Amino acid sequence: MKTLYRSEKPALLALTGLTGLNEVSQEAVEAANPSTTWRCFSSFQDAEKTWRSLEQDATGSVYQRYDWCKCWFDVFSTYRAIKPLIVVASVGTKVSLLLPLYIQSGGAGVKVARFMGDDHANLRVPLLTNRGLERSYILRLAKQRELFTALSQVLRNQRDVDFVDLSSMPAQLDGNVNPLAHISAKSSEILFFSGRLDPDFERLKAARRPTKSQRKTRRNIKQLERHGALSFEQVHDPSALNAILDLFFEQKSGRLTKAGVRSAFELEANQTFLRQLASASLVQDNQTLELYVLKVGDQPVAIAGGGRFNDRFSMGINSMTANRAYAMHGPGRISVDTAVEWFCRQGVASFDLGLGENEYKHVWCDPVPLVDVVFHVTGRGLVYRCLAATKRAAIRTVRKSPPLLQLAQRVRLELQRVRA
Repeated sequence: MKTLYRSEKPALLALTGLTGLNEVSQEAVEAANPSTTWRCFSSFQDAEKTWRSLEQDATGSVYQRYDWCKCWFDVFSTYRAIKPLIVVASVGTKVSLLLPLYIQSGGAGVKVARFMGDDHANLRVPLLTNRGLERSYILRLAKQRELFTALSQVLRNQRDVDFVDLSSMPAQLDGNVNPLAHISAKSSEILFFSGRLDPDFERLKAARRPTKSQRKTRRNIKQLERHGALSFEQVHDPSALNAILDLFFEQKSGRLTKAGVRSAFELEANQTFLRQLASASLVQDNQTLELYVLKVGDQPVAIAGGGRFNDRFSMGINSMTANRAYAMHGPGRISVDTAVEWFCRQGVASFDLGLGENEYKHVWCDPVPLVDVVFHVTGRGLVYRCLAATKRAAIRTVRKSPPLLQLAQRVRLELQRVRA
């Protein structure tokens, strides 16, 4: 671990347009006259104490938790040449921001830093303290671009990064500002889906579900109940985990194959990651991957799963049977509806369904615009940035064409399979 950058300059500009949890006045920040210290950790062991401490009082998601990132890295570092880079900023003596990154070669010797988790991390934000003074100071630095200057200097001093790719981040979520969104951000082509829950599920359902939609769901439930009693349960038995995940992989692959698309979970690395994450979640009771099963009698017809961070639940997996006798009655949607009710009753405040457009996501969640933050640290990174911009333009073209998108998905999976 190195202390790489320190700024004594107080922030004097107003936070126009920035709002967030527990912010304090400009006068209070100026009176405290804090300084900022930046550090980089190159191992999870060195960062663990600092990381877990910040988790106790910060905004973020399960995808930025120490346990989730450590599991992801342990699995995928056996398949790919990657290194951890955990960037931490302290305001005064208090850790206030943590950015979990990893470094990988982007080709031609260029070293690229990205969010830990890649496509498995549906919500990409830094961990940001909830403490009013420190939080306000970090947001003020972001508005003034001091944060960008400091982060660039930290990475330049690290001498192990040429280019930074922080794609698909929300600029603002649940009223909380993402300080990284002020670093050369461009609108992303992807949407994120998130919703606020209500302890009164019936009130939430009345607000979000038209009467016609509710009637259709009740009809589907009655049709399923003709085959047996309907139940929704969380998986607590470690011995049942592998069987449930086997069924999930089977359900996911079966439905995507019918649509002419190969499932990402056909790859060994992705299966291994989910198995280890789910097992650790149960054994350590850390809620990084909870699994839920919708059953008709003894027959599992839909599987859902995700992880928690404070009062947010992020659903990362969702599947349903390909058996037409059940599938025609929408068990996948019933599973999501029941999960939402489950979390409302538990007092969960926020619920998200991840990245990518899908009709069912609009029922309980709203689309959240995302931004892509990319910047170079070295001259080599500048060349890579220009090439990456051309690639992104091509990707945007592909996403607007369903046939090209389907072909690209097949090619990507084949390349992943070859690398594995």
